[in-house]
Amino acid sequence: AHYHILAQNHRLAVESVQGHQEVLRSHQEVLRSRQEGRSARCKHLHRRDVAKQVASALDGIYIKKVNQKGKLQERFAKISIVGENGSQMQLQWAKPPYKKFPKSSALDLSRVILIGYGYMAR
Repeated sequence: AHYHILAQNHRLAVESVQGHQEVLRSHQEVLRSRQEGRSARCKHLHRRDVAKQVASALDGIYIKKVNQKGKLQERFAKISIVGENGSQMQLQWAKPPYKKFPKSSALDLSRVILIGYGYMAR
């Protein structure tokens, strides 16, 4: 009888370990899937040829920003070269209909320390 109790406890322990291993594998798969998705989304950040990125920044791009209340707002953002002899760069943005870039909607890029993307931006 004692042997049967030990065998049953052993089976229960094995099943418990297998269950935990299955949960761990599932969590690892989810993590791997997230990392692959993040890598695919950020792939353009790792290209060596930045000429296209610079041209795109100068031409401008339509973006969606999240305001403090959590609502999406559309903007047109671009990099502008300003100042004497083109010595300064500014990030400028315009609200719809995207025709005016007011001075209050500009940021001197010499003051930027870090640009964060996605969750890092919050």
